[in-house]
Amino acid sequence: MDLQTGSLIDDIKLTGSFPDGMFTDADYVSFLNTAYFNEIIPFIMKHREEFFVTSTDNTYADTIAIPSDAIAQKLRDIVRVDSSGTIMGNVPRLSYEEITGAARGGYTPVGFYLEDNSVKFYPTGAITDLIRFYYFQRPHYLTDEASCMELTSISGASATGTVPSTWTTSTEISVVSKTQPNTVVDTYTISAIDVSAGTITLSASGFAQGDFICPLGYTAIPKLPFELRDCLIQAAIVNALISIKDIQGVQLSRNELAIAMQNASGLISPRVEGEVKKAVNTNGIWNLGRSRSNWRR
Repeated sequence: MDLQTGSLIDDIKLTGSFPDGMFTDADYVSFLNTAYFNEIIPFIMKHREEFFVTSTDNTYADTIAIPSDAIAQKLRDIVRVDSSGTIMGNVPRLSYEEITGAARGGYTPVGFYLEDNSVKFYPTGAITDLIRFYYFQRPHYLTDEASCMELTSISGASATGTVPSTWTTSTEISVVSKTQPNTVVDTYTISAIDVSAGTITLSASGFAQGDFICPLGYTAIPKLPFELRDCLIQAAIVNALISIKDIQGVQLSRNELAIAMQNASGLISPRVEGEVKKAVNTNGIWNLGRSRSNWRR
């Protein structure tokens, strides 16, 4: 039992008692994607702290776009980082009222505000620190394993497996780790390919035997705690039953899903058992020179 889409589809058919031929594998993948993004990902974000959080560093500019792969274009935090990688402090968020108040000469706030899908800094001006965005990274969409390549052997930047016939040297791909939590290792463009020999060459190394290479933006293994596997399957069954207008079956499956997710919530949260929340004095000696009000230098 694993998290690969083929295994998930087999369990959907078994648990949902769907006869062969009722749905195609593409249908099941669609049901899984709907369940993954509408049910499971919001559930994880609510109960499991920072599971999808990643970061990216930006050279300072007066306006910086929010990363395109941020879930709902949502940021977790903004900090400034010096040349050695040390976090120098948070950048405070400003309201439009504070900005317009400053324009009237009342005071001069220093921080950022949001406009559309961009972060804007006020007042503007060059700084030497990098601007780090912490954000919730959108997981890749699920696809069937036949659209991907499982690595059976590796030699430097050359990887061997069953290469999909549609791939070319211009195909952009993602390398998905075989180990939990099945994160995307990196993205590449195929630099050389031999479909008959089952080999491709990438622009870099760093992948491992058993990893999956999938089309850019897709994965054959969803990123989620293994303990939520049954929740994903049950949520996909609900979507399948909705598609055939089985009202009674939908209600029964929703009840099963609610029980499964209730049980799972106790397994994934809190993320650190025994953790004690501490009150931190942001004005203490360790924060001198790093306060929220003096992020610009």
